[in-house]
Amino acid sequence: MRSDPLSAPRVLHALELFGPQARPYNFDDHFDCWGLVQRVFDCLDDGFDVNREAVDETTSGNWREIGRRDELVPGDLLATHPQPNPAYHVAFFCGRVGGYDLVYDSSPRGRIPLFDERGTVVEDRAIHTKYARATETTDRLRDDGGAYLRLWHEGMHYHHKGLHTRLVAGGAAEERDLVALRRTAGLDGLPFYCRRRLPRDARGREVYDNLATRCLDYYVPDGAPVPDDLYEAVMERGDRAALSARPPAPLIVAAPGWGVARGPLAVSWRYPDGAVVSGCRIEVWEETWDLWRHRLERHDSDVPLTSFEVSEVALRPGSRYAVVV
Repeated sequence: MRSDPLSAPRVLHALELFGPQARPYNFDDHFDCWGLVQRVFDCLDDGFDVNREAVDETTSGNWREIGRRDELVPGDLLATHPQPNPAYHVAFFCGRVGGYDLVYDSSPRGRIPLFDERGTVVEDRAIHTKYARATETTDRLRDDGGAYLRLWHEGMHYHHKGLHTRLVAGGAAEERDLVALRRTAGLDGLPFYCRRRLPRDARGREVYDNLATRCLDYYVPDGAPVPDDLYEAVMERGDRAALSARPPAPLIVAAPGWGVARGPLAVSWRYPDGAVVSGCRIEVWEETWDLWRHRLERHDSDVPLTSFEVSEVALRPGSRYAVVV
């Protein structure tokens, strides 16, 4: 993690870009709580792998126990435990609205507030997703939950010291009003689902219609195709204008089969006929025994490469790897 000052509005803007991508919740290191954290810091710190800073057994000293909530600043990264264990969960503290503390939380559960014009919570409720989506990394599909602005999570007991220092240096302690911070970030005062009720399904549940993202794979390099501030307009038009900028996926030409014992591993691809591609991003991910993935390498190219070689140094016996273009 870099040490330069970081403003709270930048964190909120990144959450808005990547949060909608994480619906529905899926425990696979992409559409879960830590997947959202990785996407946010990837955006804020230009590809930084936050796993090295916060989420292995050597980083427990980077977390500090929360004394009073007033000590937190908007943008703080919160955790139930200072290092991973089976119950580990994280969320971002976002600020306050009308005396209510709110977090941005990617979770299969949690209460989502509905505010009136005076900033009072009319109701706190669950929101369900209309389309479930599995990914290649897990079959543990959840068709509810996701990344939303939620009321305070009582399980949060720690905050990340390094991020807190950067936020304070960036002026985060000067403003805790979430509406003001979001407007500074160029967003609506509150997400649309905090301002109005959503359509209901046959069972009477409020449903987020994630039609615009139902066909996406597990990774969208440039964030969610439909940020919440654009969602209503896109759905009302009935088109998918916000998705048109994403080029078609490359077509694999050659890749190693399963069970290759030695590197280097070479992957090659071509772009679909007629595709206009000005550059590419290549990432190498390791899949662990518990189906979590950790990014080992990221390379951004200003030209549309058609092949990549994973060095033998980066590979470990008994592990599985994926190259994402």
